[in-house]
Amino acid sequence: VIDFEDLPPGAQGDLEAFLAAARARCRPHGWTLAVTAPPANPDWNLAALGRSADRLILMAYDEHWQTGAPGPIASDPWFASVVKRDVAQIPPGRTIVAVAAYAYDWPAKGPATVLSIPQAQALAAQNKVKPERDPSSGAEHFAYVAGGVPHQVWMSDAGAVRGQVKSARAAGAEGIALWRLGTEDPVIWKP
Repeated sequence: VIDFEDLPPGAQGDLEAFLAAARARCRPHGWTLAVTAPPANPDWNLAALGRSADRLILMAYDEHWQTGAPGPIASDPWFASVVKRDVAQIPPGRTIVAVAAYAYDWPAKGPATVLSIPQAQALAAQNKVKPERDPSSGAEHFAYVAGGVPHQVWMSDAGAVRGQVKSARAAGAEGIALWRLGTEDPVIWKP
């Protein structure tokens, strides 16, 4: 898996050439070459990248990111929209959609801390608050105060992951990936 992030727009041609050369080196070994790409970014030519690699992993998360404003990591409407549009650009059978499986804890000022879902659930219990599912985004969230500082926590729990997996499959994704293993809600592994 090749994961170059924050590339300047002018680097796309070089990335495509690099992937094509890497794919040619992988092929005799029977290896699959995958490349990651951000969703909804006009600077990334998903169709060309999808032709240059065997698989394209669409990182369909961070609608609200660690250094941005608090909010759902990937709201259901945003996720469905970007995945449908982006999967349609990639050659059939090559798209893997990566879904979030973690939480962000934003203090009133400053960047968020990444938490596992069990850590976020424990934090809610410790602060005697019950996470609520936001009906417009499909994400669980809660607020608490620590040391006089208000915090907002947004989670991509099992319910959110399951809904997004269904949405990604409906859009034509070949497979699903989680970012990142070890931070997920253990309930997602139960049938």
